[in-house]
Amino acid sequence: MNVIHTAEYCNNCNKKLKNRDDKYKHSHHRGYCRTCLRKEFFSLLDSFEDGISKILKKISHKLTSEEVQNIERMIELQMGSAKIYAEALLNNAREALEVKDAQSARSYFEKQPEVVRGIVQRMTKDSGEIMELGRAYADEAQTLFTKSATDLGAVVQDDIKAANKGA
Repeated sequence: MNVIHTAEYCNNCNKKLKNRDDKYKHSHHRGYCRTCLRKEFFSLLDSFEDGISKILKKISHKLTSEEVQNIERMIELQMGSAKIYAEALLNNAREALEVKDAQSARSYFEKQPEVVRGIVQRMTKDSGEIMELGRAYADEAQTLFTKSATDLGAVVQDDIKAANKGA
């Protein structure tokens, strides 16, 4: 219920404006006493803080959820890789134990470049998958932060509109 008075009375509380409020009679906040201006300011500030708080909680929850999923995928990848590396190591050790003569030693050592090549290829593949996980996570985080910035912009615009309505 904003009743428009002359600048001698506050439009919000209808109290007579005192001399110390003279600057408000002729400025952007014309017709409002200091108390009402403070209340309006802190009300808008609280509204803004609530909006930002909600957005940050949303970001935090979403980011935490994404982080857990990413960690889970990395652990699965590392566990699979560890199993494969352990199997390769054990197979190589078994083959080394079967060396009984020069011919079997020769055969064993001829296979070593192939074994090493297989392990290096697996490591390369695993590194690529880890890099892809990192890229996907970065893209998800970028999208989330972009959306959050848009949401924050909407909160600010709403607060500006509310401030303009109140003033």
